[in-house]
Amino acid sequence: MKKTSRKAIALLMTLLLLTALVGCGQAATPVASSSAAVESSAAATPEATPEATPEATPEATPEATPVAVEPVTLKFLYIWPEHQVVMEKSIKEIESMNPGIKVDVSVTPWDKVWAQLQTAIASGEAPDVSFMWPGAMGSWVSLDAALDLTPYMDKDTAWKDSFLSENVLVPGMVGDKLYAVPFRGTATYIAYNKKMFDANGWTEPKTVEDLEKTMDEMLAKKITPFAIAGKPDGFQLGSINNYFRDYNLLNAGILTDPQYVLGRKTDIKGPNAEAFKKTREWLGKGYFGSSPLAIAREEAQSSFFNEKGAMLMCNNNELVDLRKLAGDKFTLGFIAFPAPSNAKESMVPGGFDGFYVYSKTKYPDQSIALLKGLTSPSVQSMWAADALSAMVVKGVTYTDADLGKMASLLSAAGKYTVAPDYNQGDLSTKNNQAFADFLMKKSITPEALEETWNKNTESAIADAVE
Repeated sequence: MKKTSRKAIALLMTLLLLTALVGCGQAATPVASSSAAVESSAAATPEATPEATPEATPEATPEATPVAVEPVTLKFLYIWPEHQVVMEKSIKEIESMNPGIKVDVSVTPWDKVWAQLQTAIASGEAPDVSFMWPGAMGSWVSLDAALDLTPYMDKDTAWKDSFLSENVLVPGMVGDKLYAVPFRGTATYIAYNKKMFDANGWTEPKTVEDLEKTMDEMLAKKITPFAIAGKPDGFQLGSINNYFRDYNLLNAGILTDPQYVLGRKTDIKGPNAEAFKKTREWLGKGYFGSSPLAIAREEAQSSFFNEKGAMLMCNNNELVDLRKLAGDKFTLGFIAFPAPSNAKESMVPGGFDGFYVYSKTKYPDQSIALLKGLTSPSVQSMWAADALSAMVVKGVTYTDADLGKMASLLSAAGKYTVAPDYNQGDLSTKNNQAFADFLMKKSITPEALEETWNKNTESAIADAVE
């Protein structure tokens, strides 16, 4: 007798199985679409089994059933413990949109996240998706710790077009590649006491010079112009200084210098020094009160709402807290920090909080799905309503008029972005500490501080190369 070939046996078994199924009136059951399910199905066919023998008859094969596949679990890190409820709602919605994904959430305060991620990346145990300020992605890219999102964004044009503008994606780019997507806007604004302004005939300043004139009138009436947090390391005093600096750099044509954009310009002479000088002058005039470097954010807020200051430097993401503190008795106004009268253009204040994907994630596609969920209109609208956040996609409706005004500026934010292409390490901390020392010690000149910042940048670049 001729020996039957394995291929013939496989064909015979397949025909017998189909005949049996048709005879019983059963329809084929689709298998869950996952790689594990596909592999399991393939292994069950005789052709894929080298040791198949004629004795393996269809009657001995149990009825095929769908393979139960566990969803993958993504580790996810964010920085807003005050928004735990809305984040939990967001994650539940994202999981419902993506049944194959479960999200393991952890939260770290904003001032601890940098150090924590540095450690996690060094150990190879970073979360699949993490918070990060998009403009800081050069550090993670230099460590080969960030996934290139460009192919995913290019493939899904609907996702790309859902953002307010291409400007909001620019901060997350290093070179011509995208490594982080924005989630919500973050910028420093001036909140002011409307009742106090109206009673004294003060109007919203249109220029820095207008603001200075108003503050001089406040001092003449024994009113402190700004309740401001200078702790730690200058904090919101640094935000004001940055406005002065950026307008100086704009007028000098440095903001678009390729070396400056990459955080590599170390020969800046003048623009920074002039900004330091002006910030110190404002401090000396008493615009910030007597000892702002000893005041933390909560203390500044308390001082403002006790009417010990006419204005408050604040972040738009503090709006929930400010509304609670104001209650029904305090009417707030909000303005962007005004430009100098000689500015070439009025720049939009604004940066972004965002998220990126760890380059060594085992689940890149699922991680991208999580990013898409976080930037979906439904989740973005949830944050606008529950957290009073200024969001980054089109179609979000704002019921709070002040928040709507802040959000309207975001589409132009990101036009001038510094995105270092190297690991900056503790450069920001060093510069902030040097700035605070400068404000406390008159022996340090603005030019000396400018040179210190140049040298700190040189050191950071050298350390990154090593």
